[in-house]
Amino acid sequence: MRENAARRPVILVVALFIVFGLLHLLLVERPANRERRGRRGQHEFGEAMQVARSEAEAYGVLARHVDRVAGALHVTVLNRNNSADRLEPVTPLGDGSAIARGLEGASPDSCLAVRLARTHQRAADDQRLLSCEVCGRSAEQTTCVPSLVGGEVVGAVLSEHRGALEGERQQMIEQSVAEAAPVVANLRNLAIAELRAATDGLTGLPNQRAVHEMVNRAAALAGRTTSPLALVTFDP
Repeated sequence: MRENAARRPVILVVALFIVFGLLHLLLVERPANRERRGRRGQHEFGEAMQVARSEAEAYGVLARHVDRVAGALHVTVLNRNNSADRLEPVTPLGDGSAIARGLEGASPDSCLAVRLARTHQRAADDQRLLSCEVCGRSAEQTTCVPSLVGGEVVGAVLSEHRGALEGERQQMIEQSVAEAAPVVANLRNLAIAELRAATDGLTGLPNQRAVHEMVNRAAALAGRTTSPLALVTFDP
């Protein structure tokens, strides 16, 4: 009896130690680890966006990052084409995608996230009075975050996923889309400037500078491959 009585405080201390250890793991360590992983992911994303060489590459980086954060089934990046009054996908759509059907002939206002200029979340059994014409066709839950540059909505990032996104993941996606928007805008402006510098403003044909660059590249390729090179010019 005395031995049992002496062991009880030790057992109680050990039990309390285990309980507090588990609580520390669940309430402190796991959230801290998740936060560190989130920061590393955001840092990697920021670096990748800064070194992207084209709009297409930047869109791909953004889609893969949102996919990773949301654990999404599919992520579609949408671009607002004002000149054609169209909302267009700039990343691949899945085969037989319901989103693809929703984007057929879609105007920018067809997407509620673009129309309202704020994040639009939709459950699979959503019964709202106003339904999104783009994501409303999906059988999955969706989260659509608008992309804004200078206060203007220039597109959106639409993710399809199972289960609701908790606040932390949604905030990370919104932060990522906001971070990507000016980078994509700069790449687009650079591409437009390069096109204008290499084409004639009246005809849209390559100008003298572009022709010289093409000839130089062709000559360099012929020199490397020891292939014959012929050049024919017409002076109208």
